[in-house]
Amino acid sequence: MSSDQSTFQKENLRRLRAGRQVVRGDGHFVRFYGLVESDDLPEMLAAIRAKRFTAERTDASSRVVNLWESEGVVDDPREDGQGWRRYSIMDLAWLGSIMELRRFGVPSSTLREAKQGIRKLDPPGLRAGGLRLFEFYVLEAMQGVPAYLLVFEDGEVELANEREYANNQLFTPLADHVRISLNRVVQKILPKLDLTPEYKPGVLVSDAEFKVIHAIRDPGNLRLRVKLKEGRPVMLERERAGDGKTLEELLEEADHTELTVKRQDGKTVHLSQVLREKL
Repeated sequence: MSSDQSTFQKENLRRLRAGRQVVRGDGHFVRFYGLVESDDLPEMLAAIRAKRFTAERTDASSRVVNLWESEGVVDDPREDGQGWRRYSIMDLAWLGSIMELRRFGVPSSTLREAKQGIRKLDPPGLRAGGLRLFEFYVLEAMQGVPAYLLVFEDGEVELANEREYANNQLFTPLADHVRISLNRVVQKILPKLDLTPEYKPGVLVSDAEFKVIHAIRDPGNLRLRVKLKEGRPVMLERERAGDGKTLEELLEEADHTELTVKRQDGKTVHLSQVLREKL
């Protein structure tokens, strides 16, 4: 693992613990890398990167654009700073998003941090001209998938579709944030297209099923066993790491548990406990 990848993973772990990262499932990676390998990707990227629109599609005035450029909130699309400004769909997706954020009173300093934060979401090793995460979610929005830009109080950002967002709020709740619909933002940019998002109803689960799903997502669990009766979970068994506690502490706090202790060269190298819960 390269140092950049290690730093990226450590940063993701920090954001996860702070409630500022969306945990994406396998479905996201299937869609993302499926698009990366698609023969249609070059044409799609060319379409959303071509600078052929004006800022009027976001209701941003020239005065506002000039101010935000001077504050580093948006980039000047002109190479020499002369002539008419022409923006791409991606430029306007960001400009439209910050127009919405300003309506919530988000200050320019936070918007500037958010601009940098979006770029930090891309993993290290991204090829020049490769698909960026913000581009992926804008393309999702253009295909009717409900997609959001999330901005936290200090300018950290995250991106998510409806299912990812709902799952995180259930199992790993996010810190307070402002949520901007990329579907509405892109719809303003392309008013002649019908980009109405397609919301799909969630699947209801029982309390027992919820506990099992939560246990699956808990990074502190090393191993899980679920006992079923007539297809329903009735017993949950979790093996958890010792979390830095001593053997004596684990023995004192649990009446019904199994402890696993592994020693090497006279030292304890592994300590875990098995917890059982009736569902």
